[in-house]
Amino acid sequence: MRTAHASFDPSVATFIEFQSGEHDPVHFHCVLPISVREAVVEITRIVPGKVSNSEFSFEQAMSDYLRKVWGVSEFSLLSVERGSIPLGIRPSSSRGRHVRIGCPAGAVKATTGYGFTRILRQTQHIASTLASTGSPDAPRPSPRFRWYDRPVLKMWEHDPEHAVQFMKAAFTSGDADLVLDFLDERTTFAQERGLLGSMPVTMLLQPRLWI
Repeated sequence: MRTAHASFDPSVATFIEFQSGEHDPVHFHCVLPISVREAVVEITRIVPGKVSNSEFSFEQAMSDYLRKVWGVSEFSLLSVERGSIPLGIRPSSSRGRHVRIGCPAGAVKATTGYGFTRILRQTQHIASTLASTGSPDAPRPSPRFRWYDRPVLKMWEHDPEHAVQFMKAAFTSGDADLVLDFLDERTTFAQERGLLGSMPVTMLLQPRLWI
């Protein structure tokens, strides 16, 4: 999108922001400035698969967000993309000479929906093992991260308002870079102990979030 006046700082990206003031239904925004007048704006909803987005206007949500948070009332859309990312998919086993990558291989992070750098690392690992051994080997993520993700996904499904509070608290409870590494599953267990100790994990201690 392009604004009528200088509105962005190209050196600053906005990640998972809930400051639109309109959380019914719950959604968040990400902003990647390309210049002072152009930016990629993403609006995301996390909903159960059976829920339709047909009654939710992403264009209206973006317009409200830009006006209330950025003070932008005049802008034009240069292009629009829409998509749905299935979350929490368990990786499928490779068969014969076929090696799965990306979403079918479980590379998309269940609690964020992001997968680009994870898929890149996955394919690099496959290419490296193929070159060195002649047999491609897909990396196997630690199962503890799925254990971490499960109650958060359940919270998004059953109580999205509390999920918003949890995400806000998680990013303000400690080192933001460490939180991002944790979401990208690049932390050690020792780092995770300290990080989880500073997060509001008591919000996740509900039976329905684990069943």
